This record gives sequence, structure tokens and C-alpha cells, in this order.
Amino acid sequence: MAKHEEHCADCMRELGQTYSEVHSFLDKFHRELGWSHRMVLHHSFGIEIVRRFWGDKGALAAEIHIRRDCDGEVPEPEDYLKAEEIINMRMWKTKGKVKVDAQDGWLSEW
Repeated sequence: MAKHEEHCADCMRELGQTYSEVHSFLDKFHRELGWSHRMVLHHSFGIEIVRRFWGDKGALAAEIHIRRDCDGEVPEPEDYLKAEEIINMRMWKTKGKVKVDAQDGWLSEW
């Protein structure tokens, strides 16, 4: 996951403004939820929420942010539900001995 400053630098380079407020908004729940904060706003509907508050350029900033954090993709909200189902199934099959690799986000057994 990119840091706030990196998201701002991406937008400065591509849009001519940092859109710091947009990045803060998208990552608002990171402290409480960790990686799972992405389920809240890191998807196509999150971009539309940003558009309502910051307009079309803000939505572009949100898309840039989300693509950087999500391996070049803009997930749909339901993509996170599918991922959670996979994680839960893997947890069940390995009796809870599953971890998410912080480097690449892949699941691995302990």
C-alpha cells in the first residue's frame, strides 16, 4: 500500500494537484481496520462517492489512488465479498492457520 505522500505525488504528476483530502478520505479507516479498510471505499462506488464531494477531478484522483493500491484495478464492491468468502473458506480448511502476506497480499498457510 502506498503512503499518503506517494498518492499525493501521483496526483500532482498526473493532475497538477495533490488531492490530499481525497486520499485522506479514502484511507480514513486504515488505522481501525488495517488492510480491510479497502472494503469501505477502494472500489468503483467509492470513486462515485468522491465525485459527489470533489467533482470529476477528485474522482480521477480517487481512481489513481485505488489503482495504485489494488494492483492497477478498480474493484467492484462485491469483489471484496468474494475475497472474504475465499479467505473464510481457506481459514476453515486450514483450521485458522492462514495469513495474508503483507508484501503481495496473497494467502499462505502457516
